Amino acid sequence: MSHVTPPSRSGFWTFLVRFAVFAAPVLLVLGVVKSALWVSGDAWPAAMVVSHQQNAEAEVIYSRDFLSEHFGVYKRAGVTASAPEVVVLGSSRVMQFRAEMVAPLSFYNAGGMLQNATDLTEYASLVARGALPTPRLALISVDPWWVKRSDGEARSHLHDSDDALNPGAHIDAFRYALREGRGGEWLALLTTSRTAPQDEVKAIGSFAIRRGQGFRRDGSFQYSPLLLREAAADPRFVDRESPPIIERIRSRQLAFAPPVAFDYDKATAVTDALRSLRESGIEVWVYLPPFSTESEEALRDDPILRRWWEVYLGPFAEQLAETGASVISTPTPEAVGLDDRYMIDGFHPSEVMSGHTLLQMMEQAPDASLLREIDAENLRAMLREAETPLAFEVPTLTPEAETALREERQRSRRS
Repeated sequence: MSHVTPPSRSGFWTFLVRFAVFAAPVLLVLGVVKSALWVSGDAWPAAMVVSHQQNAEAEVIYSRDFLSEHFGVYKRAGVTASAPEVVVLGSSRVMQFRAEMVAPLSFYNAGGMLQNATDLTEYASLVARGALPTPRLALISVDPWWVKRSDGEARSHLHDSDDALNPGAHIDAFRYALREGRGGEWLALLTTSRTAPQDEVKAIGSFAIRRGQGFRRDGSFQYSPLLLREAAADPRFVDRESPPIIERIRSRQLAFAPPVAFDYDKATAVTDALRSLRESGIEVWVYLPPFSTESEEALRDDPILRRWWEVYLGPFAEQLAETGASVISTPTPEAVGLDDRYMIDGFHPSEVMSGHTLLQMMEQAPDASLLREIDAENLRAMLREAETPLAFEVPTLTPEAETALREERQRSRRS
């Protein structure tokens, strides 16, 4: 009968030491990766970010850099936590509506949570099932590409997973940083102070910390203090998108790429979702947001894009109104008595223009509308006293912070 000799105690410790030596570099890298993301706030789960923002005494802005922000995840957490009376829904084109505009009503800007007709359908379903709070009023922005024919079926973004909870995403982000020569930036996160480059505004996430740009507690988006200061000094219109919207239209890129045709099935999905929301007892307003004057003219002049654009503004807008929703259409800033100086770029209206749009809605609203409860004089005062066509106030910057932001922008442009 053979016997198996058990390993000696000294052999076990020798193995353990060798394994520790072998694993130490890997564990060190993992420790740096995890620590940097956590210290900066990039790895904070969306629900944790929302809770911190809403419980903080001062404003806290949020924007990640090295991990995806997953607007659907973050904004859904915000809607759930705030359960607002008024909710703004749509893409990034509605992120400039702010809580101060609708005082004294409670408010949350869920701009970015809905990216297509499928998202709107899923949102309506979640509300009907009680899986999301039911607001009293919903302002829903519907972009023209939501009803544009495309290959394949659009998925919903409302069930995305949060990269903050995915260790694999952390490693992928670190590899990306190394490939892009940003390893030094990653290490710098370990000593970050979580203070944005402006007075009395704290920040969560490396992008918010470096640029002072990100989401406020009400879900609205604060643009870079440097951008706002430069716009205040020279308020002429600049299409700040890359590539500019006018170039996308003229070359038929991205949202304007072929096939360019109106999709009636998607239009039906949008109207069905609106009816569902109204059946849930919600006052529904539909917003067709603006383009800059030159971009809107390019849409009308293009023989391929024109038909899709005209159906969107005409028959589709009528179809939206048939659901019982109120529709406000603003093809250009002129629709609310403004000009292109009030556009951040070719298709993002500023918060000042958003305020004028809300005021126009209030003037058109029936007596029973929730909009009648908004303090109209407060909103008018905000619009009168706005420091720049882009923003109600321009954040204060120290000379050191302004220099740092300019250097950061130059590095970003080079990369």
